[in-house]
Amino acid sequence: MFCGIGPFAVRAALQGCIVHANDLNPSSHKWCKENMKMNVPEHLQANVACYNQDARDFVRCRVRALQEDPQVGRRVHIVANLPASAPEFMDAFANIFSKGAWSGGLPTMHLYAFSRSAEGARDEVLARASAALGFDIRPETASCREVRLVAPGKLMVCVSFSLPQEILC
Repeated sequence: MFCGIGPFAVRAALQGCIVHANDLNPSSHKWCKENMKMNVPEHLQANVACYNQDARDFVRCRVRALQEDPQVGRRVHIVANLPASAPEFMDAFANIFSKGAWSGGLPTMHLYAFSRSAEGARDEVLARASAALGFDIRPETASCREVRLVAPGKLMVCVSFSLPQEILC
């Protein structure tokens, strides 16, 4: 959703994933495309698309395409790497599928966010995401890992969980 210059997108492409990388910043978008050209072998570049859209518009656009895709059952991972505000963008996923339109496994969200400390980070990030969604994401369904200490009292974490069917439809 917020790929920047594409470090996660390049890595996923190198592993053979189909990648849809988005960033609102035109310079980031430009350099993401350049990084894909420079770092992803030509035979894998057909699996990569870069977008320059608002994250919410990007999610809605990709969902429409997924619903029309005959391979919709494949695994979907969403990386939201904008730690200052990614949890607030979770509202983009509320009711995006029509009932019965999603036949695959539930999409996995990898939500990057800042927390004050490792203790309670998962619950803190899930509370912010749940508030944006208007739906409580159960803490026992999520895992949390520390990414790095950005500054004293500012820890970056990644909280991963499956997006519940009740949210998507």
